[in-house]
Amino acid sequence: MNPDFQDFYEKVEVCKELKLNTILVPFIEINNLKSGHYYLTSLLTKLTTLKYIEFSGLPNMSNIIT
Repeated sequence: MNPDFQDFYEKVEVCKELKLNTILVPFIEINNLKSGHYYLTSLLTKLTTLKYIEFSGLPNMSNIIT
């Protein structure tokens, strides 16, 4: 919930160099940015070789069975 954006952007640059065509992206709400999903826009802008992308949300705590 407190993402390290510098680390994120460094990983995106590595993925860009590898010319990945498939990626799984955890979809989280970012509340400390004006545009809560700007990181997704940045990801899609830089990874131009993507053919398949899958988004997954975080599990809801109420759905966890103990």
